[in-house]
This record gives sequence, structure tokens and C-alpha cells, in this order.
Amino acid sequence: MSRSALVRRVRWCGAVAGAALLGFAGAAQARAVQESIEFHETLSGTTALPECLPADLIGVMSGTEDTFLTILETDATIQARATTRLNYRVDFPDGSFVIATATEHFTISTRRSDNPLVSTTTIVEPRTIYDAAGNPIGTAFLHFHGHITAFDTNHNGTFEPELGEVTTNFDQLKFTCH
Repeated sequence: MSRSALVRRVRWCGAVAGAALLGFAGAAQARAVQESIEFHETLSGTTALPECLPADLIGVMSGTEDTFLTILETDATIQARATTRLNYRVDFPDGSFVIATATEHFTISTRRSDNPLVSTTTIVEPRTIYDAAGNPIGTAFLHFHGHITAFDTNHNGTFEPELGEVTTNFDQLKFTCH
């Protein structure tokens, strides 16, 4: 999974949670409001998988991305939980290919827009590498864990952290190649 795709998802989920918070404003006090949303997307394009293959090896990707999001809002809090599953294949010019499935779990919660926003993302992505004859010749396993804690210090109500608003931010990417 590319870092830009990960950043896109974190921003996307933050925007969804922010919109949900605004949309649920004025809901009856002391009630919980829950909404479930699904997104399904076909993946296509070109990509490299530089973690265990040469960075200049570019292939054609095809696959699907399915996201299931649940937003729960009460008078005091909002929490969004999402699970995204990517099933994809990347075909390289020499006939070799990679088949992979990535599973991402994402949570974001806040008490109000002027209190801390906490977001955690975990992704596991096993890949199998095949030669041009379809024989498995290797595996890769990626594991990502990221966490953000932010305060809306300028009180503009946005859920995308801005300069000076992030108090905790770490990303950890580990991978093994066999």
C-alpha cells in the first residue's frame, strides 16, 4: 500500500467523521445515533511494490477496495470505525505478478471539535509473488500502525490536523520479504 493511499484514507475518514459530526448536530440529547456506510471501488492503474521488489519495476494493478464504515454519535462523543479490504493483483511486463489482500482497521473519535481527536490505523497486507509461469517464488508481509492525537487549537472545527494541532503522530511500517 502506498503512503499516498494511506494518507488519502486517513484524510477521507477524518472528513467523513467531521461531516457526520456536523450532520448529527442537533440530534436529540442523550440518544445515540448510528449510521453505517459502504463504499466499493474498482482499482486500476500502474504501481510499483518497492517493499520487496525493485522500485523501478512498474506493473498494472487491478482489484477491488471495499470499505465498511460505522459512525456512532452521542450528545458527548462521536466515533467512526472503518474496515477496508483491498484485493488486488499487479501484473509486471516480464509476466510475473503479485496477488495480495490488505485489511485496514481505522478508528477516529472525539468528544467535541474543541477536544482531542484520536485516530488509529492498522493495516496488514500479505502478498504472494509469482513468476511468469504462475509458480509462487516469494512472499511479502506488510504491517502498518499509525496513531494521531490532535487538538483543534484554532477552533475552526476541521478534523484534518493543521500546523501546530498535532500532539502525537507516529507511523510504523514493517515488512518482511521471503
